[in-house]
Amino acid sequence: MKKVFILLILPVFIGGIFIWDASQRYNYKQICSKDINGDSLIFFPQSKISEIRIMQNIPVWGQLTKQKLNRPKQKDLLQFINNPDNFSEQKHFMLHKQADYIISFYNNDKQETGKIWFCSSCGQLLFSGYAPRSKSGVVKPQKLKKLTGIITTSN
Repeated sequence: MKKVFILLILPVFIGGIFIWDASQRYNYKQICSKDINGDSLIFFPQSKISEIRIMQNIPVWGQLTKQKLNRPKQKDLLQFINNPDNFSEQKHFMLHKQADYIISFYNNDKQETGKIWFCSSCGQLLFSGYAPRSKSGVVKPQKLKKLTGIITTSN
């Protein structure tokens, strides 16, 4: 009886962990852009950020190893993604599963206000939440090392 109970509960428990992980990694909602006199705001993610978390796009492991960026790195990252000079005019298409990292942005209320999926090998970004049209989502090759350094170096 004990073995049957373990054989039934264990798969449900493990399945629940994978479902929870997928809901965290792929939970992205489109946050409407706000307009000021008809012009869209140009900054991502359109709210004051109190915390940025970075995790690898690996099921379950990414959740267990996610890290918070310190204040100087948060500032560097926000400046980088809001500078159109860091992005090329290249067209892009990337699936969420191709990303190496998921970068989540949180406000003071601990609510997620934006998310970026980043492929470090090709430099492509997928924005969730409002993203200005001025950014194509492909980092210029000469700027890719800087972005990767901001994300991957220890805090």
